[in-house]
Amino acid sequence: MSKAQVNLKLIPGVDGKLAIVQLVAYNLTDITVKGAWSGPARLHLVAHANASVADLPVHKALGGLHFIADLTLPYGRILHDYLAATAATTHG
Repeated sequence: MSKAQVNLKLIPGVDGKLAIVQLVAYNLTDITVKGAWSGPARLHLVAHANASVADLPVHKALGGLHFIADLTLPYGRILHDYLAATAATTHG
């Protein structure tokens, strides 16, 4: 659980246009696992414009790992700022 997690952060501004478009990473800290177990699981993949995981040929979910934990989600770090990269290529 302490390995780097990566999220795509999309936040619109008041005008509805994207104000923040960043790929961010973070590492959970202060992890205290209260309980963990494995068992049957189901997988529900939903079509999405930014991630076409629903198109993956998943035939069977083998199982799942569930946990209850106390943890801290610290500030992350920006891996890529898509709006800054777009501005640099259009104005640079």
